[in-house]
Amino acid sequence: LATREKRKVIIVITDGEPDDARNGYLPTRSIIQRCLDSGIELVGIGVGMDVGHLFARHIRIDDIADLRRELFSISQALLAV
Repeated sequence: LATREKRKVIIVITDGEPDDARNGYLPTRSIIQRCLDSGIELVGIGVGMDVGHLFARHIRIDDIADLRRELFSISQALLAV
């Protein structure tokens, strides 16, 4: 938050569920909401899993070999905004 740039983006890459699944992801959702409230844009990338239940902007890849291409695509989309 201390940086001068207007836009701040965090790309979260995961191959598993958060540890707080039994609690309805409340701690995870709380951190995500704090980021959003602070103006930080979030992109979730699920490796072999869907992360749409956590991130509004998200993709799923099933092969780690696709990560480079998808990161490039996401970067292009973010820069075009």
